[in-house]
Amino acid sequence: MQLFFRELNLNDLPAVFDICKNIWKDENDISEDYLPKIIKSWILEEKRFTFGAFIDAEKSHLIALGSVKYISEEYAWMEGGRVAEEYQRKGIGKILTQYCINYAKNMKYKYIQYDTFTQNSGSVGLAKSLGYYQKDYMELLEGELSKISLDNFKSSPFIEVSPEEAFEFLEEIPNGPVTEISAGWSYKPFNLQQVSKIEGTWIRNDAALILKIGSEASLEGENPLTDEIWFIIYGNVSKATILLQKVLIQERNRKQDFNKLSIRVFCPKALSQPIQKLGFSYVEGKPSGVVLFEKKL
Repeated sequence: MQLFFRELNLNDLPAVFDICKNIWKDENDISEDYLPKIIKSWILEEKRFTFGAFIDAEKSHLIALGSVKYISEEYAWMEGGRVAEEYQRKGIGKILTQYCINYAKNMKYKYIQYDTFTQNSGSVGLAKSLGYYQKDYMELLEGELSKISLDNFKSSPFIEVSPEEAFEFLEEIPNGPVTEISAGWSYKPFNLQQVSKIEGTWIRNDAALILKIGSEASLEGENPLTDEIWFIIYGNVSKATILLQKVLIQERNRKQDFNKLSIRVFCPKALSQPIQKLGFSYVEGKPSGVVLFEKKL
């Protein structure tokens, strides 16, 4: 299939919205795609190339889109790939990904990255077929606050800290980030500048740290839903579990309608089993999480 590419502009927004309306529908057949909320800012962002794939040479019939963002002089980040429902399973995802790779090469980047859910077999297979390798992985667990076990935990003091303090602490604790840090459904370079840009609350005890991200945050990609909170956890296994319990109790006491609050936990694999004992479980019932892929250009 021959496709024609160009950079998107604000006049393309209705066509983008039309593609996204059928992405990630909930039980009420309503799309939960985050892209319509941020696509305008992506198009206007200077250090980002957001493009469309068109079926016609006039480049008026949009059927797919994607975006490549500047991270550093060496790294580019690929995200936002979408294909119109009627054109899915026709190899267009691979064409989009290769277009991103070629663009990054032309811009003299040395590496390109993207992340995906491990249960998205198409996206994982695409990464492997195009020479990406797995660089990082965080398990994803979920649970409802009203059903999480918060009894029989040891009291442990914890404090809120600044991003600068969190960064220094993360460099010291076990099971911490190495070259990238999780921001939920995305990864950021693990340096002070990028850590400071993540909107959330940093909470620590003596050997573990939690980044709490609520629906009020404004991340560059996917954000928590209105009735959802994300917890990104690093650190000592037992101390991380205790810290999570303590923070969840605080959250339960703070929320009047906590029965409807959904919790998502992103954690290194070493922390997964004890957190599951609190009542959390894997999405779709099998080991899964958010994987970071990288390709050398």
